[in-house]
Amino acid sequence: MTVPRLTVSLRVLIVATAGILTVEGVGMMLHRYGAVDALPLTMGMRMVQIGLLIACGRLSGAPGTLAGPWWGRSLIRAVGRGLVWSAAIGAAAGLAGAALWMWGVDPRALVRIPLPGTMARAVTLLVLGGIVGPVAEELFFRGIVYGALRRWGMLTAIAVTTVVFAALHWIGTGAMPLVPAAGGVLFAAAYEREQHLAVPMTIHVLGNLALFGLSGWR
Repeated sequence: MTVPRLTVSLRVLIVATAGILTVEGVGMMLHRYGAVDALPLTMGMRMVQIGLLIACGRLSGAPGTLAGPWWGRSLIRAVGRGLVWSAAIGAAAGLAGAALWMWGVDPRALVRIPLPGTMARAVTLLVLGGIVGPVAEELFFRGIVYGALRRWGMLTAIAVTTVVFAALHWIGTGAMPLVPAAGGVLFAAAYEREQHLAVPMTIHVLGNLALFGLSGWR
């Protein structure tokens, strides 16, 4: 059987998942018993998880993924492809939003994110939710989980990662799972098509920043 190019080992999945859960558990204990502010604590947790996921990804050996070329022309091309995907997705979302507006539905109400009252906390949340969080999520969900499931077929990998991705967003934020579910499908499709994690990362980051922009616009 030919192993798909994006495949990573199940060992990497197990180690990465255990590491993610350990960091989350420590973070929950610090927040509960250490009276640590949740926002900077979450930022620190995501940074630790990014380092952990990159370290785990070096074991994968799959070119174009975490172990693949990250600098130079490969990265520049991947970011450029991510911008093209983002432009197409943004145009489609704009048309859908315009259609909803014509039907008397404010599309911002479907994606609005509550923002903190102070500028400092709003900026921290923007960096966390718009940049750091998407990078960590793509490293895990597409770089490792999708890669581990890819040996059983593209559709299986897309379906499982999308369901888990949307469910965790729903549990963690209470947001409607429709938006993260659509995002999960698009991120996986972009990764499968372009074979480089920087592509879904770029789409995810720009998408989240757009959501924050819509949330702040009155």
